[in-house]
Amino acid sequence: MIVALALVSFAGGFLLNDLIDRRTGQLTADIAAEDFGVFWEAWSKIEESYIGGIPTTRQLTYGAVRGAIDVLGDPYTIFIEPVAREQEKESLRGNFGGVGAVLELNENGEIILLPIEGNPAELAGIIEGDILIAVDGQQIDQGMSIEEVADLVRGEEG
Repeated sequence: MIVALALVSFAGGFLLNDLIDRRTGQLTADIAAEDFGVFWEAWSKIEESYIGGIPTTRQLTYGAVRGAIDVLGDPYTIFIEPVAREQEKESLRGNFGGVGAVLELNENGEIILLPIEGNPAELAGIIEGDILIAVDGQQIDQGMSIEEVADLVRGEEG
């Protein structure tokens, strides 16, 4: 499955890279339709023939975006997954529970912590750049998304 997902991610990234008009930053619609046809044909073959769990649409989309970014070859360009809508609504209402730290993915695929001044993470001695290795005894795997790790870290308000 990892090989298939990597292949899909690479193919998606390769296709997306070719679609971007470097002068204007705009997608070329005719090329996009043609190239994405190849992408979806490959995805269809994976769904038909792959023996194992097929990634979700979200995993496919995020994999394609990561592949497109990877093609750039720039270690400072990364994809940060969007916050789940419900979490966003809760934070806008001021009902966000957590430890008071921003989670970021470093170049090695590790989750690093950036404590927010005056919040529980800073008060507990977390310093900027600390690597998160486990939450309540659950190991953090490098394949986990920021969103998955944030769900583990997030607690009840108060």
